[in-house]
Amino acid sequence: MKNKKGFTLAETLITLGIIGIVAAMTIPTLINGYKASQLRSQFLEAYSILNQATRQMIADEISIDCATYGKGIGGLYKVFSKYMVGSTDCGNIRYGSKCKAILQAAGFYKTLNGKYYLGEAWLDDGTLILQNGMTINFENPPNHPDNKCYMFIDINGAKGKPNRLGYDVFTFQLLDGKEEIVPMGEPRSAYPNLTRECNYNSTSMVNGISCTVKAKDDPDYFKKLLKNIK
Repeated sequence: MKNKKGFTLAETLITLGIIGIVAAMTIPTLINGYKASQLRSQFLEAYSILNQATRQMIADEISIDCATYGKGIGGLYKVFSKYMVGSTDCGNIRYGSKCKAILQAAGFYKTLNGKYYLGEAWLDDGTLILQNGMTINFENPPNHPDNKCYMFIDINGAKGKPNRLGYDVFTFQLLDGKEEIVPMGEPRSAYPNLTRECNYNSTSMVNGISCTVKAKDDPDYFKKLLKNIK
């Protein structure tokens, strides 16, 4: 009889062990790569939506200057909602919101490192939920000398986690008199200090608010983000 060649049990177990180790090392990297790609895609879609709506308003000779609409709820966001086809008008998150259950599920947005919560006062000048599930909260700071308007867009929806600035929540600013929407963190924006307001180690109460410009300009932003935030 001829001898049959094969692997011993020990050799098989060793091979399986090596495969397991390699899988344990590579699978998390693949998962993070996919997640980073998804977040970037959602961010770029959100930016495109806001940019297109702003450009259309300008083309229609509709003012994007917050001073035109006065301070508080019912101003800019009501006009902006007309350019968000199929969106749900949630009203005010603090006072009788029509989407209260959805918004409460999100809790309140945290800073980049998760140490602090962004207060309601930053999000209370109108809320829209878009057809794709993204949520836009409008803010017109009542005491800001330049009457600037901000939009906080949650790129994976209010129920999507982790609901953090610079992770899945990004801020854009309408520049008064410039007819332009810009990512927060640009030198012209209200929060250009990236060291303080887009830094994993910062203790700023609005840490993450300026990360929008990084997410826009750095193709690897989300890969770096996932390496630093578990």
